[in-house]
Amino acid sequence: MHFGAALRRLIHLLRLLAAASAAFFLAMTAARADETWSAFKFTTGVDYTSGDYGTGSDTDILYIPFSAKYEHGPWFVGLTIPYIRIEGDGSTVGGADGTVITKKNGRTKTVNGSTVPDVTTESGLGDIVGQVGRSFFINHDSLPLVDLIGKIKFPTADEDKGLGTGEFDYSIQADISKSFGRWTPFGTIGYRYVGEPSGTGLNNIFFASLGAGYKLTEQWSAGLILDYRQSTSDGTDDPVELTPYATWKPHRDWVLTGYGVFGATDGSPDYGGGLQASYYWVR
Repeated sequence: MHFGAALRRLIHLLRLLAAASAAFFLAMTAARADETWSAFKFTTGVDYTSGDYGTGSDTDILYIPFSAKYEHGPWFVGLTIPYIRIEGDGSTVGGADGTVITKKNGRTKTVNGSTVPDVTTESGLGDIVGQVGRSFFINHDSLPLVDLIGKIKFPTADEDKGLGTGEFDYSIQADISKSFGRWTPFGTIGYRYVGEPSGTGLNNIFFASLGAGYKLTEQWSAGLILDYRQSTSDGTDDPVELTPYATWKPHRDWVLTGYGVFGATDGSPDYGGGLQASYYWVR
């Protein structure tokens, strides 16, 4: 590992720890008004992305998550069980939260004397992701809502099919949001420890996002998100994606979201999109 790359990763980790420490300090003065409040949230949808992810061979990924989240007072836990289908040469595999891990070389075959990518389609259970976190509702009008979250990716996807790495991943992140009238800016900062399969040299990564939503009516809102994360493989561009979205709330307990995905670097998908439906049950 080059010294410069190691130093950059150390700086990113220190930034994350500083952000988490600041959020924890603010939380010491915070308390939720109703500690007995609880709710369930169930979410499913479909996500599709396509691109070469900096590998030179296109990969199409279909990701269908089934998520459940339980909130009680300021605490929450969640679990996501996904179905994943990948069409490609094996240079791109499934990762935590539906993201991808890229490898330098995919499968090839010889056709009429020429070497071409050996594209296959594999599908099945993806990596299950669990999370636990705490929300901090700061009792001050000028301060934001802060969520501190820890996640673990269980290697339930079939490594031999290229649906996952076959290793555990761990991440910590802080989500921050604040409403100003109809506008709600929000952001995420986090760090992921990536499990390395034998014979690979995957990197731990820093990730972040910044966005804003605007409430058009009582039922409709729209927004834009800019996502960034470091590449897990040396020699591949860091993924940067732009995601416009719109949400519709047809009922108090239901939220429907549609979105598009547009890659801004070679390490990103070229394009994608999806639909998501969420049901809330407040007790």
